[in-house]
Amino acid sequence: MKNNKLIKFAAIVAVISIVVIGYFSYQFLHSLKSSPVNDDLEIGEEEVDESELDADIPVVVHVVPSDDVEELFPFSMTEDDVQKKIHYMSHQKVRAEHKWNNLQITQERIERLLEVVEHNKDKYTHYELYNDILVRWKNGDFSKADKDHNSVWELQGGTIGKAVGLLTAEEEQEFIDKNFNKEEKEDN
Repeated sequence: MKNNKLIKFAAIVAVISIVVIGYFSYQFLHSLKSSPVNDDLEIGEEEVDESELDADIPVVVHVVPSDDVEELFPFSMTEDDVQKKIHYMSHQKVRAEHKWNNLQITQERIERLLEVVEHNKDKYTHYELYNDILVRWKNGDFSKADKDHNSVWELQGGTIGKAVGLLTAEEEQEFIDKNFNKEEKEDN
């Protein structure tokens, strides 16, 4: 009889534990899904409800540029921050169904981000990947920008917006005209 009560008690504790763990897991995952993609940038943020997305219309959020590349790319950047910046810049070059957050590519930004990656090479797990991408980009070679995008996108756990090719020069110019303000283009 005493053994039976102990089994019932253990079963009740197990069920309550599962319910509590499930509730907190749901809350945690829900908070991740609803949090902005880039809390670390000074940008015009726009929350996107994925249920309202039309598969044929790309969603674009404009990243307001910082006038100072050292402020935009400090040596203290985390590896996640480096991934985000490479990912956002690659959107200018790649064809993808959905693109959230854009950062215009400039030679100055590429060179500064390369300095940051070099500075943190002993800290970044994927240093070689970032270095390979940025050295190619620094030399004007964007022929693998779609593969670069997808490599970083996969590291970030991407599920929507895989790059499926490169934009033509005309499409890229249209993307720049649509997503980056006139002052930013004149500065670069």
